[in-house]
Amino acid sequence: MPTGGAARLARLRVETALKLPDCCVLDAAMSNGAAMATFDERLASAGASLGVTLIELA
Repeated sequence: MPTGGAARLARLRVETALKLPDCCVLDAAMSNGAAMATFDERLASAGASLGVTLIELA
């Protein structure tokens, strides 16, 4: 995990109320400028509100 990763995860956990594994997915997408695909509506909503591009799943 890059420097400051634990603090970023903790901040995401508090700000989004997501479970830690979901915060890890969100942090990975944000840190790498990557899009994110998920069926979890809470994770998708949090990602969208933080500017993460979402891949629509059929």
